[in-house]
Amino acid sequence: MIRTATTSDYPELRELYHDAKLRQHPFIDSEFLSSDIDHRFEQMLPDQDCYLFEQEGEIEGFVAVSGDHLASLIFPTDRQHIGRQLLEHVKSRHQQLHLYCFVENRPARLFYQQQGFEVVGEKVNEALDALEYRMEYGVALSA
Repeated sequence: MIRTATTSDYPELRELYHDAKLRQHPFIDSEFLSSDIDHRFEQMLPDQDCYLFEQEGEIEGFVAVSGDHLASLIFPTDRQHIGRQLLEHVKSRHQQLHLYCFVENRPARLFYQQQGFEVVGEKVNEALDALEYRMEYGVALSA
């Protein structure tokens, strides 16, 4: 079941986010990660549309969107169907989406490409000195 997240869900979402970031981004310093999580959950997430995937009372993943920016999509790497369902839920509400995906996170880039996102550019994430792809969905790209 997909439902809108509430602030009472944040502790569990925070734990899911932390664990996913440690697994998928080993190059992120743990001190930076703690600061990022604090900022994301205290200042950003309350202003975003956040939906979670819940099964048998357990939260198994979530997605957060700010305007047309896909800010977070967190799900177990071995349960891509959860990621697909969360993404389809967001796509049904947004004709266009964009996100940033670390170049080093090849599995995430491939997942997003399978879901219709295209790499349209790249930039350096200055806070981490890491290269990111900008990916877009539903945007008519000019030739």
